[in-house]
Amino acid sequence: MKTGIFLLFMGVPVFSVAFELDNNHFSPGLASRNQLSKEKANSLSALDKVTSISRLLAHSVSEEDEGGITRGSSDVNLFKKYSSAVVFIDSNPGSDEGGIGSGAVISADGKIITNWHVVGANKTVGVIFKPRDKGKQITADDIRIAKVIRVNTISDLALLQVHAMPTHVTPFSLGSLADIDVGLDVHAIGHPYGATWTYTKGLISQYREDYVWRSDAKFNHQASVIQTQTPINPGNSGGPLILDGGQLVGINSFGIPDAQGLNYAVSVEEIKKFLKQKKSVRFKQEQKRKCEPKTLFEGRNEANDADILELDTTCDKKRDVSFVKSDDKNKALLMYVFEKTDQRPNGVVLSYKRSFDFWDLSYWVNELKEQWPIVGLHKAGNPVPYKFVSRDEYEKQGKK
Repeated sequence: MKTGIFLLFMGVPVFSVAFELDNNHFSPGLASRNQLSKEKANSLSALDKVTSISRLLAHSVSEEDEGGITRGSSDVNLFKKYSSAVVFIDSNPGSDEGGIGSGAVISADGKIITNWHVVGANKTVGVIFKPRDKGKQITADDIRIAKVIRVNTISDLALLQVHAMPTHVTPFSLGSLADIDVGLDVHAIGHPYGATWTYTKGLISQYREDYVWRSDAKFNHQASVIQTQTPINPGNSGGPLILDGGQLVGINSFGIPDAQGLNYAVSVEEIKKFLKQKKSVRFKQEQKRKCEPKTLFEGRNEANDADILELDTTCDKKRDVSFVKSDDKNKALLMYVFEKTDQRPNGVVLSYKRSFDFWDLSYWVNELKEQWPIVGLHKAGNPVPYKFVSRDEYEKQGKK
């Protein structure tokens, strides 16, 4: 079941929520945060971008980055050989909240594969290569400007090109579908939350053809993916999923929060098809169809103790959002978000100030749990959560 969530209310602008709460298709986009507008991205020169990501020069590759976080000599050797082929991508230079992600070098002439949601609308992005020497600080010599050659927004892939490749980089070779089996060990290298060149290891859980997910409330992505329980986090997006032999078999792309080991990588077969493309493939215009919200019901509830407003925001004649304003002024204003198939609410946003202009907190449920296990945190009254945490984590923090 897919649950596209749109938050909207009368008299204020429409808010589109860039995530999907559904146990099978929840994806906030593992890497991208507050990406540049197209105008801002295009206005930055190469020199501006290099300068603007100078804040990253403080990142260093410590002794623990090589070997200390791996287990077994084969894992150590894999990391040593291929970590230099994993780049740090900053798609939003010049902003303290820049979007970050990972990328995998796949050719000696400087081609890099990553996720489309990492690069967004940018035509160029900042790229940082791992220094050759262990423990060496990143310097300007390790920074490149990469051109976005083409994208496939549907499969969430992007191809970058850098020039003057560092000589110590060993590009990844692409594996094949025949290399993929459930139960195989797989490895990931990336930059979760900016923790540069982090190594993790896990197993292939399943291969899923033509899988559908969302990283934006407007569009569905679709591609064959590898389900894995390899630990990955925001910042790993666009990084490689690697077999023991060093073959790249996927690009780590999205996961399900509040779930144990449900992470997904766009498969190598999709990557190969993408590399054969001659031009970018983008979402069809009909997916962007505009819809005027319609009031389905406005009045009192059955108990006659609250005002109710129900809206259809997607033109399917079903309620997407319902506002409940209790006569009891001590109770919060509630905004319920509804799952399309059974019309049970899967999200509730609370305004303790009883104002449409200020939303405090939200609770979310997926299809396997009925205890609202996910908490959405809100900034400055924005109805769209800026962060999700597990309810257990939230309640533990509240008790401290």
